[in-house]
Amino acid sequence: MKPLKIHAAMAMPFLLLSLASCQSAGPFRGATTQPYLLDIQQRLANADLDKLVGTEITIQGQPHWDNFSTVYASVQGRNQRFFLNQLSEDWPPGLPPGAEVRVTGILARRKIIDDAMVTDSGEVISNGSPGEQYLIDHPRWEPVDPHVVLKPKLYSIKSNATKEVNFDPMVGHLITVEGWDFSQSLKFGASVVTHGSAQVYVDGVTKWPPEAHGRLIRVTGTLTVRYDRPRVVQGPYGEALMKFDGPRFILTGAKYEFLDVPNVP
Repeated sequence: MKPLKIHAAMAMPFLLLSLASCQSAGPFRGATTQPYLLDIQQRLANADLDKLVGTEITIQGQPHWDNFSTVYASVQGRNQRFFLNQLSEDWPPGLPPGAEVRVTGILARRKIIDDAMVTDSGEVISNGSPGEQYLIDHPRWEPVDPHVVLKPKLYSIKSNATKEVNFDPMVGHLITVEGWDFSQSLKFGASVVTHGSAQVYVDGVTKWPPEAHGRLIRVTGTLTVRYDRPRVVQGPYGEALMKFDGPRFILTGAKYEFLDVPNVP
């Protein structure tokens, strides 16, 4: 039996059909192996968005801040607002007015904002939002204009925060931390304890010099994360086991200085 020969003219319809099957129309664009490029400037129905819940998507627009019981960062589309989990009102620092951001993360839908509280006479006691909201979980972001240079976001122990900060949304970005010298282990090197008792290591610094003791340390660098921090987990028989896969946040390309500020709890 002779092998079947397919000429270029015969193959072209099959090629076009294959390419067409890999593309999606309307506001949802992109291959299945890449985040969906969701055009939020089109009118989007809840039924269409619900099909993407749990999927990684990318959206683009101007950042907004909504002050309910908590301040939420968001990106406004034509008829939908997408709240950005873990990002607050000081994000992104130094973005010029009118500039846009590109955000990639997992689309979710859940209730994060309470309904508005209104008295019997119609007076609004607190702002709110009915129903569930669309969120972007684990957001990664960048300015749309590559020439925009953002200010480093500041994390300072002087903020008197009691809740440990979540650094995840700032990985890959320039930040500044202010705090006191903390651990100086042979394995991980020097670190700073800062906002909400969070610990940040400084790449390339094995230990702080004597003049750092009792002085505020200000470090600016690009935030990275490595999963090599020790943590204790429970074994199958209730025993304590040590694993080395916890997140450890590190500032690379860092510049630091020591400030004469009293170390007051």
